[in-house]
Amino acid sequence: MKFIFIIMLMVGISIIPAAFAEHEQVTITIQPKGATCEMNDPCFTPNTVTVNAGSEVVWYNGDDGPRNIVIATLGDCTADMDVCMFDDSESLINTASIFVSTTIHENDKYSMVFDEIGTFPFYDPNYARTPGTITVQESPDTEEYRKITIGGVFDITGSWALVGDETKTATDIAVVDFNKFLHATGADWRLAIQIEDSQANGNVALEKVSSLNGRGVDLLVGMALSSHIRTSYNYIESNDMLVVSCCSTAATLAIDDHIFRLRPDDSRQAPAMNAMLENAQIEVVYMINRNDAWGDGFKNGIRDIFDGVFVEGISYDPNQRDYSVEASIIDADIKKLINEHGAEKVGVFYVGFDELILLVETLENYQHAAQVRWFGSNTQADADQFITNPTSLEFFETTNFTAVKTVTPDNLIRQYLDGRISEIYDREPSIYSHSAYDAIWLLGYAIHMTQSTDPDVLKSAIPLIAERMAGSFGYLRLNDAGDVATESYEIWSVRDSQWVMEYTYDTGVK
Repeated sequence: MKFIFIIMLMVGISIIPAAFAEHEQVTITIQPKGATCEMNDPCFTPNTVTVNAGSEVVWYNGDDGPRNIVIATLGDCTADMDVCMFDDSESLINTASIFVSTTIHENDKYSMVFDEIGTFPFYDPNYARTPGTITVQESPDTEEYRKITIGGVFDITGSWALVGDETKTATDIAVVDFNKFLHATGADWRLAIQIEDSQANGNVALEKVSSLNGRGVDLLVGMALSSHIRTSYNYIESNDMLVVSCCSTAATLAIDDHIFRLRPDDSRQAPAMNAMLENAQIEVVYMINRNDAWGDGFKNGIRDIFDGVFVEGISYDPNQRDYSVEASIIDADIKKLINEHGAEKVGVFYVGFDELILLVETLENYQHAAQVRWFGSNTQADADQFITNPTSLEFFETTNFTAVKTVTPDNLIRQYLDGRISEIYDREPSIYSHSAYDAIWLLGYAIHMTQSTDPDVLKSAIPLIAERMAGSFGYLRLNDAGDVATESYEIWSVRDSQWVMEYTYDTGVK
């Protein structure tokens, strides 16, 4: 049996040339800006690329620092690149009909699969006058197929960009792989995806969902953050859309609807969190969490199960970038709790994303916050960005930062995907990439089996297919709310500048 996964999809049907029999990959090297990127000295090698539809283009940053890359389709401007492109980068951005912007770090990679026929300029916005171009042509195989287009809403920028961009890449890989499956089975259709950047912002996610729906797309993948689903929920339901979310886990969204989630909801993770706190002999928990559906749901789950003193602490705006006020309050609150209970009995539980680094950098100016233990969840456990940043690394080691990680069982699909992701990013893949990859296969296989893109038909079929399916995440059986029902956990901490797995938690046993 083939293995599958689901994200947020939106559907439209048209004709597309068969372009998925072979998957090409082309690498473009970003040259150091000190010696290149002048008018007659391009930033990229090669600077001009021609590929067949369905091919993957990889940008490799050969510079000694981060570089920004913009990829666009210019519509009418593509006919006269000199006139339309080279005035300034702002006019180029405003003219683009498809637009992707990403930051690629030193020796890192970014990949994108090109399904649409046309010319795609790409450039460094700091050197917009020396762009490169990718020309996507029809495959030599000219047989025509129906194209079923779904939507992908991913956090390519914003506070979850590191993981969001990776889940988008895992989705691109899955679309190519699934179309190979369709080709091998003689199917008369191919899967395509329109990508939108939700910028780790629920209101932006709603705008992107509405935009996709306006283009006739009503099947979606991605929608990683629970705040995205909560903000878009009424729109999704009232417009009869269907979503397969890779990463949302808020317990308050574990209901019977048109939204499937390929991660266990947080109520199932709470016992593992509680076991972690008990193992550390914590009697007082001080909460710091994002003020959104996920953060609030996580906080409520811990409060309901923790048997000690629970302190609400700080609930912050997910979009803020300055944590000076919060840091002052946190340090004063921790000082008071230390005086009342003793530092060894107090633990801080943090529920958020990479903005934790900004908070930790601000807390450097305070004395008491680092005197107690800190705890976290999947978004911190075994995540490289927290140990490659010197400030957060020191803080994590000082506070013996410990976090729960959902375990993805080892299997051949996971090994394959991990290898592909590691080639592009040169780091250990996020567990969320596994669910993003599986989402495409689950949704695609449901379309294939039912020969339908009707969200109501797919809603009935998906649980039956998932019941008999395994993916890179493992067994994909769903519960009555449409969320993955199986899970195992590991407890991780930072020692000697590395993440270390301390022990496992499974079925109530530490």
